[in-house]
Amino acid sequence: MCRDKSMPIGVTNQAAVKLPSVDRSSYPDVDAQSASSSAIVKADSYIASFARGQFQGYVQFGSHDTLNISEDQNGRDPSFVGAAGKSFRVKVDPNMFKTGENPTLYWAYSTKNQKGSSSAPLEFARDLRSGALLPAIVNIDIPKEARGIMRLRLEAIRDGEPHVQWDPKFDVKILPQTGAQIHFDSNWQANTIGEIRAGDSLDLAYDMSRLRRILGENITDAVACVQFDERPAVEFNIGIKQDGQIDSHASFSPRIQIPYEAESMKIWFKGEANGQIVHDSRFGENFKFDVGLPRGDSNPAWKQTILSSRNAIAGLREDNFSALGPNNPLYNCIAWSIGSRHDWVWPGDTISDFDGLYAQHGYHPLDSVDDHALSHEPGVEKIAIYGYISNRPSRAKQGPVVTHAARQIDDGQWTSKLGSNSLIAHPDPRTIEGSTYGKLLKVYARTK
Repeated sequence: MCRDKSMPIGVTNQAAVKLPSVDRSSYPDVDAQSASSSAIVKADSYIASFARGQFQGYVQFGSHDTLNISEDQNGRDPSFVGAAGKSFRVKVDPNMFKTGENPTLYWAYSTKNQKGSSSAPLEFARDLRSGALLPAIVNIDIPKEARGIMRLRLEAIRDGEPHVQWDPKFDVKILPQTGAQIHFDSNWQANTIGEIRAGDSLDLAYDMSRLRRILGENITDAVACVQFDERPAVEFNIGIKQDGQIDSHASFSPRIQIPYEAESMKIWFKGEANGQIVHDSRFGENFKFDVGLPRGDSNPAWKQTILSSRNAIAGLREDNFSALGPNNPLYNCIAWSIGSRHDWVWPGDTISDFDGLYAQHGYHPLDSVDDHALSHEPGVEKIAIYGYISNRPSRAKQGPVVTHAARQIDDGQWTSKLGSNSLIAHPDPRTIEGSTYGKLLKVYARTK
């Protein structure tokens, strides 16, 4: 298991299976490096195997090499993993159907703009020698734009009626095509290609020569340990096992999905040989990476939840904002404005209360709320607060009631956490003005 003195024990969700000997020159998608480097192998396709009471996922590279990548941790999560833009093969054992006619596999998935579904008959051929029925194979091409869950179900006709088999364990978690790669090269460097963002995929490309230099050729186990924020660490197999021993001149590059709520990530690697366990962990400090916000509307349901809410903000329309995550009650708009996604902050309801809060964080108020004050200035961070004049004379004497804060991010967009609902991006900070939050009252700024 992944463990060092600063990390909790992880959860293993990938384990190597025994593989036949293969010629490394035939590995696909290899990142060639120097002579001292090792081949880095990426997945060709993903496989789901159905047998009564047993559901197993694999990844395939080359013509016959497979690694076990079952996802299910608690009996309720998807059993299988697939990847957008990759082939997905479903293997169904005939023992899944005790009786019935016309056995069929159905599948359904979602893209950003639409839903797709299809089906295929399950044809069980017979072994020429034994006469036993062989598993049926169906190949599915997952679209590049697919995301979320692909739902699989089995169906047969019994007594003229459809008999459906479905369970959450039949589901397939689709790894998004958009993402980044971190290459841990033979020179002990960690090089990031692309932007690491929540909800995106991440390819871990580890050069096995790093462990080989420490442990020698007889490596028996090799895993990547990944921890997001303070969650338990998770192991991903990077070793290609042959006859119980890791191929010390090649490694498998796992693709993982970064959780939508993640803000930071730590990675380290563990290897074992002759009973000795070592860590490639930057001398115990681990490799640390910041995780950016999710891409807007990564899940179309986020936006629809906001628009259909009983407390929907009148100024928000399908085309003038994007949702940056699911509902999250752990933090509010004021916490978000000062950079926290773990607190519920409310200093009071007067402008002077907010002057004090933002002064503690290095912000100063601007003289106006005109277009220049709201514009994007590289190297400057800005916050806008909103509110209204109270109908109660005694409260009105104290000035406007502050109701909301928005924060400008690095690309110039304004962002708002809508209470316990989603975080959104809205290019125009005045979009959210109206009966819910009132008018834009004041802008604060600080230099990065």
